[in-house]
Amino acid sequence: MVKVNDLAKGVVRDAMPEELPDGAWSRLMNVSNRDGFLLRSPGMGQLFAAPSVTPYFVAPFRTAAGLLWVHAGLAKAFVDNASTRTDITRTSDYTGAPSDRWVGGAWNGGFVLNNGRDKPQWWDGDVANKFVDLPNWTATKIAKVVRGFRRFLVALDVTSDGTRYPFRVLWSALADPGSPPPSWDLSDATREAGEVDIVEAAGPLVDALPLGEQLIIYSPGSMHAMREIGGPLVMSFTTLPGRVGMLARNCAVDTPLGHVVLTNGDVIVHQGGAPRSIAAGRVRGAIFDELENSVAEQACFVAANPAANEVWVCYPTDGSGTCRRAAVWNWAADTWSFRDLPRVTAGGTGQTPLPQSGPQWSTIPGDWTAQAMPWGGKAIAPNDQHLVLAHAAPALSLADASLQDLGADITATAERIGMHLGQPDRMKLCRGVWPRIDGPHGEQVQIQIGAAMRPDQAPTWQSPRPYTIGSSEKVDGFAQGRYLALRLSSTGGGGWRLRGLELDVVPAGRF
Repeated sequence: MVKVNDLAKGVVRDAMPEELPDGAWSRLMNVSNRDGFLLRSPGMGQLFAAPSVTPYFVAPFRTAAGLLWVHAGLAKAFVDNASTRTDITRTSDYTGAPSDRWVGGAWNGGFVLNNGRDKPQWWDGDVANKFVDLPNWTATKIAKVVRGFRRFLVALDVTSDGTRYPFRVLWSALADPGSPPPSWDLSDATREAGEVDIVEAAGPLVDALPLGEQLIIYSPGSMHAMREIGGPLVMSFTTLPGRVGMLARNCAVDTPLGHVVLTNGDVIVHQGGAPRSIAAGRVRGAIFDELENSVAEQACFVAANPAANEVWVCYPTDGSGTCRRAAVWNWAADTWSFRDLPRVTAGGTGQTPLPQSGPQWSTIPGDWTAQAMPWGGKAIAPNDQHLVLAHAAPALSLADASLQDLGADITATAERIGMHLGQPDRMKLCRGVWPRIDGPHGEQVQIQIGAAMRPDQAPTWQSPRPYTIGSSEKVDGFAQGRYLALRLSSTGGGGWRLRGLELDVVPAGRF
C-alpha cells in the first residue's frame, strides 16, 4: 500500500509528469488547494439582482449610510446596497469600448472612476446624486488611468490638447478630507500639483497600485516607485529592479506578500524590490499558451479572494474579451490550481452587504448527522473580504457562495499521470485506490486508474468507478505499466475534499 498523505501541493503543468513529487498534480480543474486539503472548488452564487447592462467594473464603497457596491457598463454606472439599485450615471452616457478598461475605486471619502475615453468621474457617495466630471480637472486633458494615492489623485498616460504623452505622470494638489482635489494647475506655485515624464519606462504607462507608502507605477516592461517627499519637488521617482511590468490595466493586486502582477510572460510577486516569479516551472507556460491574441491579453485581470488566501489570474482562453479561466495561486501554501469562469469581465474585493447562508439541509443528500459541514453555520462570513465577479451574461456573483456556478453544475477533475513511485524502470500493477474523502454522504466521486509504459506515452485509462462517500472504502481496478495514473472527477452535487489516499500496488519486474 503506497500512502500519499500530502495531496495539496498544487498543479504543475510546465514540467514533465514523471518529475513531479508525490502530492503534486498534472491537472487540477475546479479543484482547489486549501488548508492542506484538495477540495472541489466552491461555486459562484448570484449577488444582487441581475444588472441591466453587462458590467465591466465592480468595486465596494463603504459610506456612513452603509456598504455599497458600484458596477459600471460601457455607458452606464450603478450602485447597489442589496435592496435598491440606483443609476448614478452622469448626465450623458459614457463612450468607452470593452477595451477601455475602467479603473478606480473609493478614495478620500468619494469614488473615482475612469475609462481613458471620458473625463475622470467623481461621486460623493450620496445615492441621491450622480457621477460628475471630476471637479477642477483640466478640461483639455484625458488620462488612461486615474488612481488615488494618499491625498493625491494620480493620472497616467495623459493626452493634453489632443497630444498624447504616454510616459507622463500627472498628480493633483492635496485634497481636503472628503473632497476631490482643489486644483491640477501646474502653474500655481501655491499648490502641489505637478507632472513628470518617466523616461526610463519600457513602454507607455499601464497602471499603478499603492504599496505601503509608495505608489508603484507599471509599464509593460518596467516598474517605478513614486513617493511623497514634500518640498518643491513634492514627489520622487525611482526605477525598481527587474525588467518586468504589467500586461494590462487591473493586472495587479495587493496581498500580504506584496503585489502579485500578471506581466507580459509571467506572474510575479514583489514588495517594492526585486520581483520573484511564482509561476515559472509550474503554470507560466500553461497560462500564456492559452492566451491567443492581444484582445485576450487586454481582457485579463487579477483579483484577490482573501478569505481563501487566493489570487485569481483571470484570462480568456478563446481569444475573446471575456475571461473563461482563472489560474489560482494560494499565497499561504504557494500552490496553483485552475478553475473555469462563466464569462467573467471584472472582479472586486470587499465585504458583502448581507450575510450569505449556506445550502439548506433539505437540499443535501444523506443523513444530516454525517455531514462534515457545521449545522447552522455561515458559508460566507459577513466581515471577511470576499471576491465579487462581474459576468457578461450579465450578472454579479460572489465567489465561494454556492455549490454551482450561477446555476450551472461544476465539473471538477484532479489528475496525476507519470507516477513511477521511485522506480521508473519497474513494472507495477495497481489493483485499487483507498481514498479518504469527506463530503455529503451519498455523494459520488468517479475514480479512474491508468498506466503507461513510457513517460511520453498517454496512459491507458480504465473505466471510471464510483466512490460513494459514507459507504465506499475503496475502488478496485487493474492497471499495469511503469508509469501509473490516477483521476478523480465529479459533476454537480455537493462539495467534497480529499485528505489522503493509498494505492494498492504490486511491484513487478523490469519487463
